[in-house]
Amino acid sequence: MLDIQSSSNATLPSDGADREQLLERILTSQHFKKSPRLRDFLRYICECSFANRFDEISEHQIAMQVFGRSTDYNAAEDSVVRTAARQLRQKLELYSLGEGAAGDWRLTIPKGSYIPLFEKIGATSDVLPSDMKATRPPSSLPRWALRALGAAVLCGVLIWGGLSLSEMMSPRTIFWRAVLASGQVTQLVSGDSGLAMLPGVTHHAIHVGEYAAGKFAPQSSNDLVSMAADPLMNYWRRRYTSVADLIMAVKTVSVAEKMGRKLDVKYARDISLGDLKLGNTILVGGPFGNPWVELFSKQLNFDFQVDATNGPHSLIVNRAPVGHEEPTYRTDPVDPTTKEYAIIALTAGLDGHSRTLLLEGTSVAGTGAAVDFLFNSDRFPDLLKSAIHGWSIDDFEVLLETENVAANATQMKIIGVRVHHR
Repeated sequence: MLDIQSSSNATLPSDGADREQLLERILTSQHFKKSPRLRDFLRYICECSFANRFDEISEHQIAMQVFGRSTDYNAAEDSVVRTAARQLRQKLELYSLGEGAAGDWRLTIPKGSYIPLFEKIGATSDVLPSDMKATRPPSSLPRWALRALGAAVLCGVLIWGGLSLSEMMSPRTIFWRAVLASGQVTQLVSGDSGLAMLPGVTHHAIHVGEYAAGKFAPQSSNDLVSMAADPLMNYWRRRYTSVADLIMAVKTVSVAEKMGRKLDVKYARDISLGDLKLGNTILVGGPFGNPWVELFSKQLNFDFQVDATNGPHSLIVNRAPVGHEEPTYRTDPVDPTTKEYAIIALTAGLDGHSRTLLLEGTSVAGTGAAVDFLFNSDRFPDLLKSAIHGWSIDDFEVLLETENVAANATQMKIIGVRVHHR
């Protein structure tokens, strides 16, 4: 039986009042106020610990009791508990560095287990499960010195890792910490530009259901001459992606390397629906070239749609216009100087716990505008501030308008912004 108490400090009441008070402070903190599912997760494992019901602190029990999974829950197919545990560990770490920094107790969930660990800060030994019977020599340093030393070590680690403390707290860094999650591989899916060319020939846009099933592939023929002359076959055999997608991939790889995060760049045609449920994802391109973005359209206010009135055209639907916003924004493919649009959106992943970043453009110029705004615009950090609380960031959407000059974005401006509190 694991009873989490101090091996050498007798200040912990037998009724666990300190632990319960710490739990309540954490659950009502800013870091957990907008995360009801993580609060339920933490409360469940702590209450089981208080009652010595450690056999109920398992992935299978947590999946059923907290996340409503059935008794046939399969951890190999559903990572909901592991994903939430990773997020819970991160929030507990942020709490201990922020609101909980002045407290006497610290709560952590060691990796490899879901059993909560309560530690007395500055005690003569760590608070360990009683069956471990482990002690450490007392420290001769006062508590303030230990905290100063810890802060110095943290700063040293950040600088060694290429991030200063100010960089780590910047809006862009908080944003990328959410997109490129720690402890997992984030997928960046570039657009299938060959697919985007097909509507000009077939006058039919490929939707995500057809794309996922591979039904957009042209039918082969025994007539090799006819196959060679078939533009559909030409687009099918070759793999195209845009310069905007390439720039996005290169710049994101650079950010991931600097932050020590893992990124896997993939081609839209090479992934399946199941791949989008494995963790955080970045999808680049509109529904013409990356139909996977359609899976997230219902979650957004600015919905990128295909207008088939006079052949497939791009259309942005504004579901709830405010102020001077228009209900729809259309592009004119006949006019080479037409206005183009782009959507940048951070939203929930298909599993409900991971995050998905969407960069959708009505053209290469539109996608390029989104990439440029993401990495180079001084307005992006200011916009992020409205979505950031502490070290966390809410879901948000940005609608951009740009002029298309020779497939390049110019005169970019923000049309609308939405923040969705988690």
